[in-house]
Amino acid sequence: MFGRWRWRAAPSDAVELFLAAQRLGIVAMEWDLLCPRCRGAKLRVRHLHELPDAAHCASCNIDYRRDFTRNVELTFHPEPWLRPLPEGELCLLGQGSTPHVRFQAEVAAGSRKRFALTLPAGLHRFRTVEAGAEADATVGPDGMIPEVEARGSDIVLATRRKDELVIRNDTDRPLFFVVEDRNWTMDALTGERVIAMSAFRRLCPEQLLRPGDDVAIGRVAIMFTDLQGSTKLYEDLGDATAYRLVRDHFAFLSERVQIMTALSSRPSAMP
Repeated sequence: MFGRWRWRAAPSDAVELFLAAQRLGIVAMEWDLLCPRCRGAKLRVRHLHELPDAAHCASCNIDYRRDFTRNVELTFHPEPWLRPLPEGELCLLGQGSTPHVRFQAEVAAGSRKRFALTLPAGLHRFRTVEAGAEADATVGPDGMIPEVEARGSDIVLATRRKDELVIRNDTDRPLFFVVEDRNWTMDALTGERVIAMSAFRRLCPEQLLRPGDDVAIGRVAIMFTDLQGSTKLYEDLGDATAYRLVRDHFAFLSERVQIMTALSSRPSAMP
């Protein structure tokens, strides 16, 4: 959603532009099922109904389920006639491909280590490279970082310290501990976000879920309207005329809702 910054455009406007471009055959869109740890797209499909319920990440050695709010992301790329793209991925271990990883270090079994670390304010995830549990915590403007403890297969967050990460490995094996910046999720075009957009439903009518599939939507606004005396309206004006007025009513409301949605998503100040 770089359009928000480079083009000084509202996120919803940038997304709608790309949705319209794919309808015209300029760009193609795909649904990525991301690994919740390395963020790699372990599965990529062109249509919603092709998304499986779960996937396996060989790099992280974990099985994970599909979650439209967390690990299903819509991406766009040029159609081959416009600009063919090479196949392949960047090395997983390259820092350029994992900018969300803020810290990684090994801690021996049964030991405790301290690391000088400054984290930006926002949501962060604390876990190990090895398959196991993970824990999320918000770092405030004060820079206080929670102590991390590995107990068996669990990750426990304890006392916070200023600009310092304390790690306690209470297991019987050495572990690589990782701290991930989760602020990137604010700009990710997740399945939850795009499916709730009216522009998506209008421009991508062929993108449907399999029968029986559900999508959890974390937040949605619903407006109910009622035409007072609508039954009498049909009796007085006739079905065709009354139905046209009802459609005009909904078109008027839809236009106003789209305007208000666009205004509410625009940046309040331009850098």
